[in-house]
Amino acid sequence: MSIGEDRLFAAVVAEFPLDFVKLFVPRWVPLHETMQVELLDVHSFPDLAPLEPGYAEVVMRLCSTDPRGDDLVVYVGIQSQPRSPLHVRMLGWCARLDFFYGLRVLPVVVFTGDGSFDDTGVYDVRVDGGRLCGLRLRYHTIHLRRLDWRRFRRHRNPVAAAFMARMRRAPDESVEVKLQCLRSMLRLALTDDQAALLWGFVDTCVPLGEEETQRYHQLQEGWPMKEREQADRIMGSIERKGWERGIEEGRQEGMLSVLLRQVQNKLGDVPAEDRARLEALSGDQLEQLSLEIFRVTSYHEWRARVDALAK
Repeated sequence: MSIGEDRLFAAVVAEFPLDFVKLFVPRWVPLHETMQVELLDVHSFPDLAPLEPGYAEVVMRLCSTDPRGDDLVVYVGIQSQPRSPLHVRMLGWCARLDFFYGLRVLPVVVFTGDGSFDDTGVYDVRVDGGRLCGLRLRYHTIHLRRLDWRRFRRHRNPVAAAFMARMRRAPDESVEVKLQCLRSMLRLALTDDQAALLWGFVDTCVPLGEEETQRYHQLQEGWPMKEREQADRIMGSIERKGWERGIEEGRQEGMLSVLLRQVQNKLGDVPAEDRARLEALSGDQLEQLSLEIFRVTSYHEWRARVDALAK
């Protein structure tokens, strides 16, 4: 998977943070409690170990609306390749979040690719001589490629509707999985933008060949009339967003979603005029701007960087 695809995973989690927690770690959110979500700037602590290619992350604060309930912070690291793990950066995040917020910090790592990952769920910090210095980080691990997509097909959850596309499937199940992802989306109350994001994710993770595409449409024609009409409506809204122009555009939309959140968290709201300008930029330009956000201190300064790229 490419860097853009990792950020597309992060964009889905950032768009539906509470749905992610309820799907994969439901014990952290009591069913009787209503939680409000605040996304935290993933670049709040520039002194942390750098985020390497092949990783993405989302950090959220869950605020209980019940005066007797407890707030908590959830760190979600997304790792697509079995290289050096996120341990050092995750440990730095957890230590700083604990210090600044004084809340429970719950780290999660989502492994999205194939291969052998360090999935012990424990990170021990050692000193010279191999002696344990007394610091241990426990975290929750999710291996998407080890999960059977069928277990999630009845969930009314947008994260399940998308992430089924990356779960374990037989080589001849791509058409069935893609249809199920669409069917799951039909049961949700999604905005056009949310539907476009989810389908861009699915389209990226489940590409179909020519024969598979024909079979996909043939099977969809066999759906009940009501479902076909719902599918036509949702796909029509996605087409208007331009998401069927190819996988690359889906990646770009995910990058744009993450960039807008970065700017909003650090510098404030982005005017509609500037959003339109960002939508016209390429994926490489969006990635460059996501780095520039760390180097500026005002929206005016960041806008100047956008102007320079848009010329």
